[in-house]
Amino acid sequence: MKLLHVADLHLGKTLHEMPLLNVQEKMLDDICAILSAADYTALLIAGDVYDRAIPSAESVSLFSRFLAQIRERCPDMAVFIIPGNHDSAQRLAFAHEILQTQRIYIAPNTAQLDKPVILTKKDEKLAVYMLPFLSFGSFPEETKAVYGVTGDSQAEMAAVASKILHQAVQPDIPALLIAHLFTTGGQSSASERSFIGTAEYINPELFSFFDYTALGHLHRCQRVTDRMYYAGSPLAYSFDESEDSKCVLSIDIDCTPKKKNTTAQQKKEATRKPQSGAETQLPLLTDSFAEKQTCTERIMAPLSIERIPIAAERPLKRLEDFFAAFFTGHTYDEWSSCYLEITLTDPEVITHPMQLLRQKFPFLLSIRQKSFMDRVQNGAEPQLQEHERTAEDPLTLLENFNRFETLINGETNQLKQELFEQLCKEVPHET
Repeated sequence: MKLLHVADLHLGKTLHEMPLLNVQEKMLDDICAILSAADYTALLIAGDVYDRAIPSAESVSLFSRFLAQIRERCPDMAVFIIPGNHDSAQRLAFAHEILQTQRIYIAPNTAQLDKPVILTKKDEKLAVYMLPFLSFGSFPEETKAVYGVTGDSQAEMAAVASKILHQAVQPDIPALLIAHLFTTGGQSSASERSFIGTAEYINPELFSFFDYTALGHLHRCQRVTDRMYYAGSPLAYSFDESEDSKCVLSIDIDCTPKKKNTTAQQKKEATRKPQSGAETQLPLLTDSFAEKQTCTERIMAPLSIERIPIAAERPLKRLEDFFAAFFTGHTYDEWSSCYLEITLTDPEVITHPMQLLRQKFPFLLSIRQKSFMDRVQNGAEPQLQEHERTAEDPLTLLENFNRFETLINGETNQLKQELFEQLCKEVPHET
């Protein structure tokens, strides 16, 4: 079976106040084209469909059109969707009972965690389990008590989920898990919503009994184990991801029934090399991992993983040089159609750099001035540092904002000041 693993679409996200719906629409079109070009059995969306718990009407419409387009082009393909930490599970799962009749499966909670969807294709079978993002109260107290857990940390709830799933997985059918969580050792980026404390990190060994685990949450595509991957976000959502190669993962898993192998045969099959010439196919399973699976008497299905690149309509780019090199030179003109973050290396602070440079670079989103950053770091702006360290009330935030405006632009902007003051008043009421 061929499966396409995607995650972290973050529809409706803005980058430095710039709406990204147009580039996201092109990204979804690319995913649809990938699905149409090959015989995929299922699309796996591992959480964070939307960027907000209450998504904009435009974001919802965009995702609705995407699902309709998939159903039109790939009528026999199943779609699996779980909510991530950015999603509202209840809103995402609207009409999921009806959508299920169209082979679009959405997991609003953990109530059906131990009840997989069985995909069939000729003589192949695959059990798909869905684990939504584990928020406070994901499991009732009586369920946690059965498994000896009292808290609601990510690690504790994941341990409960692991035990439930381990009991549910059948030894004679390959099993796949879709989950949205932060595994220990994962590489994060600036665009993710951070957790606080090590109790929110999950040991990947908790789900090592699955033939493949499709993860969401981390925005960089990465391997956790040979059978557990983050697909990463298909677009870069922060400038520290600007050099990352964005992609989706194509999973080819052999789900044909097999006779139980001996331990030696199992190791050999589990560690077989990809076919020659398939440079993007990744190794299957290590010996140590295969030995652990032998203990559970499950024969792990052979699989291969291929990264399929996603090219952004408007890439993100970081550039660094003197102001004149950007303003009067032509060295960087080729990047004028990209979303840009420019760091100016001039020894003095440049006044109004954003307004000046946007004449040449209309998609310039962020400017950093090294001279200003050095002055703050070296204590040349003690008042600014002090206010940044103690900025908790709206008045302090506003004073800080005015100092920054004066330092960068030479004067304050009344309209900006009023808008910022209003935002400061609203922030304490945000949840």
